[in-house]
Order: sequence, then structure tokens, then C-alpha cells
Amino acid sequence: MKMTISRDLHQASSNKNNSEQLITKQFFPFYVRKIKHILHAIHGLHPKTAYRLLIKFLSIVINKKLSDNAIAFYKKGIKKKFYVDNTVFYSYTYGKGPLILMLHGWCSNGARWRVYVDELVGRGYKVMVVDAPGHGTAPGRFLSVFLYAKGIKTILASEVKWHTVITHSIAGLTAIAAMGNSKKQCHPTKFIMMNTFATATAILKKFSCCLGVSHSVIEGAKKLMFVYTDFPLHTFSISKHLKDISKDSLLIYDTKDPVVPKCEAEYIIKHVPFLNILKTEGLGHNLKSKRVVEQVVSFIESNIHLSDTKKTAPMDLTEAQI
Repeated sequence: MKMTISRDLHQASSNKNNSEQLITKQFFPFYVRKIKHILHAIHGLHPKTAYRLLIKFLSIVINKKLSDNAIAFYKKGIKKKFYVDNTVFYSYTYGKGPLILMLHGWCSNGARWRVYVDELVGRGYKVMVVDAPGHGTAPGRFLSVFLYAKGIKTILASEVKWHTVITHSIAGLTAIAAMGNSKKQCHPTKFIMMNTFATATAILKKFSCCLGVSHSVIEGAKKLMFVYTDFPLHTFSISKHLKDISKDSLLIYDTKDPVVPKCEAEYIIKHVPFLNILKTEGLGHNLKSKRVVEQVVSFIESNIHLSDTKKTAPMDLTEAQI
């Protein structure tokens, strides 16, 4: 019995280490992975400087080379620029009809949605995808959750009515913060979250721990982020703000996502009384699956509105159904 428990604990620890290595390699430049020693040294001399540096380091992005398919996708859209705090967000719009906004996650881009765009445009929707600074076609080296929220708020205010907002990864939280800080006419009728964190605090802790940053530096950075004027840290909370934004929401999460642990989705489900839920297994963080696309489109076209006292029973998709 003891040997079995020990083996299980070792396996769990190994899986955690592999997940953290994957995250640091995927989301951070190689030099950022070495900053923990610098931060800890500075923390001993001037703690607030260490906190500010951590926040800045966590905002550095890797702008990946675009594929030929992505470039062709962008060329078909109508391009627009949104200037926010000396940075620029690019949007690309396709089709005509009720308006849908699609927001990418960290180190991704608007072209990740091209399969969805083709399907939705074919069904009579107008779709806008966004490239945040340092992502896809948009120039830049930094993107904090605060800047992303400001950009989304600006984009939401540029149109009269939004049918649906679809988000992936950190875009779920930044969209929640943006909509919570926007006029009600900027709120969408429907809201979709894919593999999202429940709070910005969870993101800070997850990525900081992956970089090996000490608990004291993380806590100091968290306290500093709580006093940001435009979007303080407490505004990044799905369970606190979703009920005021959209009563018709869909949460999609994968139980084996190496980036966003399933406990984040379980926390949201527990604390949000109205929610459609789609649980997958084996699709990972990006959720690439024809069945997921079908379910998203079906939800958008559905006229069912949930009361604020009921949840739908979760639908499961496994690798065998992909």
C-alpha cells in the first residue's frame, strides 16, 4: 500500500514538472526562464522593484511565425486598428449579420479561429477576430492582462450590438474584466469561454511558479496588482462578474489541459449558478476538434435561455468522439 501511494505521488509530481516545463517553453522566451535568481536578489534589496519586474516579465510575449494558411486567412478580412496606451490591436472582420467577437489566448492569434469563422460566416454571421499586441500581425513585445482588458473594452465600444463573444484561455478573464467595466449595451447576448482560468490571481501564481519565483515575490506582485487604477486585480473574476454580463454562457474545458488545470473550471461551475458546460478529455489546451466547433455553433444558434437558478448537465466529449 505504501509503495503504491509513493509511486502515485512520484507520478503526480513528475506530471506537474512536465506541465510546468511545457508552459515555460511554450509561453516565455528563453531568457525569461532564467529571471528567478535576478528577482530574488533584487527582492532582498528593493522588494517593490522585484514585484514590478515580475509583472513586466509575465507580460513578455513570443510572437510566433504565421503559417501560410493564417496569412491567407488575414488577407480575406477587413482590417482595422485600435490604439490603446501606445500599442495597437488589429481586428479582421468577415461576413455580414449578427456580430461575433473572437478573442485569442496567450501566444496565439486571431487566425486560430479560422475554422469557426468559415462556419459562422456561412451561417449568416459577421465575425471579428482580434490580434492583441505582440500576437499574430500586431506589433509589440508586451501584453499584460490589464492592457488586454483595455483593448477589449475599446473594441466592444466600437460597435452598437454584440451577439456573442468567444474567448480562449486568458481572453476569458480579460473579456470579463472589460465587459464588467463597460456600458451594458456593450455586453453580448451570449458568452463562450474555452479553457479559462477562474481568476487572475490563479494565472499569476501558475506562471510565476513555473518560472520558479518565490512565494514572497508572488504575493508582493499580487498586492501591487490589486491597486491598479483602470483594472484592479479583483475585476478579473469570472464567478463574481459573469452573472451581470450574460445569462446565456457556455464553459468548455478539457480535463487533461496541461496549462489550465481542471480545478479552475470546477471552481467556476461551483460558483456560477447558470452555465452551459461542455467537458472534453484528451483535446488539451487548444481544444481543436470538429465536434467542439459544432457544439459552439449549435450554442450560438440556440434560442434557449437558462434561468439563473439552473445549470445544464455537462456534455462530455472524449478522444473517441473527435
